Order: sequence, then structure tokens, then C-alpha cells
Amino acid sequence: GQPVSHSISPVMQNAALQTMGLDWCYLAMPCESEDLKQAITSLGKLNCQGLNITIPHKEEALKVCEEISPLAQRLKAVNTLIPNKLGGWIGTNTDVEGFVAPLKENNWEGQQALVLGCGGSARAVVAGLQDLNFRQITVVARKINALKNFLSTLKQSSNSQNECTTL
Repeated sequence: GQPVSHSISPVMQNAALQTMGLDWCYLAMPCESEDLKQAITSLGKLNCQGLNITIPHKEEALKVCEEISPLAQRLKAVNTLIPNKLGGWIGTNTDVEGFVAPLKENNWEGQQALVLGCGGSARAVVAGLQDLNFRQITVVARKINALKNFLSTLKQSSNSQNECTTL
């Protein structure tokens, strides 16, 4: 991603890896957009065991993957790359799972939700809300053109019967 200097992921991930007894190391690597494809390809050749992708590369990283999970296709974004047996990458997205995990204990069918913003995380949040069967999902954003684009991509990628509106 870019920027990544503020990320606390290395501390958390390395603690988890150590607890699991894995001799692996999690690094936050800054990467400019023009270097993304080369960086991902090179890390695959170095036998990297996986990658997390963050802003602003989640959409562009789709183009480097040999396989893409159905959810990542639906979101048009990947945040996790897993090496395949041929030396390429399988792209998936764990943002929805991370968002809905604490909400699964309740029945949300027929409820209404409000989402603030229309960035990459909002797409995963809306997908999660759709999966939880919210009846109405209202998205509020500052930039009307970005919001219109966001809603058009949701309509193209969703088989859900949920209603998405804007303010």
C-alpha cells in the first residue's frame, strides 16, 4: 500500500505468527502504483507466502491475479493474495468477513442501515449488509459523482434484493 508507515499490522501479525510457531515475518512495504505489478510478481518469485493489499491498490491488484474469488469479483477489489501452485496469485477479499463477524449473532433481516462514505471499505460494508439481509442501506457521501459511480457498481455486482439509496 501507500502509505503504510502508520500501520500497526506488522506488530499484530508478527505476534500472531510467533504464537503459531511460524518462522515467518510480516512486513509493511510501501509501493507506488506504477511499481505494483512488478512488486507483486517479484514477491511471488521470492516464495512469499502471502500478501495483504491496502489503499490505494485493492482494485489494481485484481489485474495481477491468475484467479479471483467470487467475493473479490463482486467487490472488484482484493486485499489478500495467496500463492497458487503455478507461482501466481489467487486474489480474495476478507474485508466483508471482518466487518460482518461481530454482527452475525443477531438477525438483521428487514432492518435499515446507514453507511458513511463510498470508498473501498464502504463497498465491503455494503456487501456485508446485503449478505445480512438488511432491507434498506442508505449511503451518504461528500462527492456526488463518486457516490453515483459507487452505487452503479453495486447494482452491477449484486444479486441482492436490498434497496440502496443515497442522501
